[in-house]
Amino acid sequence: MKKYLLPETGNFYKANLHTHTNISDGVLPIEQVKADYKNHGYAVVAFTDHDIMIDHSYLADEDFLPLIGYEMEVNEEVAGIPWWELKTCHLCFSTLDPSNMKQVCF
Repeated sequence: MKKYLLPETGNFYKANLHTHTNISDGVLPIEQVKADYKNHGYAVVAFTDHDIMIDHSYLADEDFLPLIGYEMEVNEEVAGIPWWELKTCHLCFSTLDPSNMKQVCF
């Protein structure tokens, strides 16, 4: 018997809840990131550049919802150990409300 995690019918949206632009360590500008995701069928994208939350709600249209977000990293600090060998934790935050843009990393 086939089991469904979601109902068999309804409105479903393809989403990416973590992506970067050239605002941090991504390659493409935000407008190109939006265009690329839309061309691949995405309706929702959380823009989670490192350590900065920017209101990208101007990118919204009838087929696309940009989520305002950012990624914060918490890194182990040990003198003499290269960064790639340290423990790290990355947390992503997002909001739908442009007036709720508290950035806990500042």
